[in-house]
Amino acid sequence: MRQALDKTLRNQLESTVLAAREVVETACREEIERLGVADATVPAFLNDAQRKLRNRLRAHARQLGDSLHDNGKQDCSPAGRDGLRAVAPHAVCPFSRAKQPVDV
Repeated sequence: MRQALDKTLRNQLESTVLAAREVVETACREEIERLGVADATVPAFLNDAQRKLRNRLRAHARQLGDSLHDNGKQDCSPAGRDGLRAVAPHAVCPFSRAKQPVDV
């Protein structure tokens, strides 16, 4: 049977996990901005896989309630940004050297 962690270790683990989550959420927000999810036009530097991911993220954000405007721009609410977890639950982190699937 496993032993529970000491309280100080649990607290240290919790603070480390919270700090890591902030870093990951910031990286995800920046990646969504880089992909131009809220923009009307597709950034020219995106490859085919990135364009498909952008389209899936835009579609999923609309399913979560984000609106698509007549000019092609799309709202990008926090709920829509959280859609990244639903669209790519085991995405390969673009910042990882190992290129292993990670939960986002």
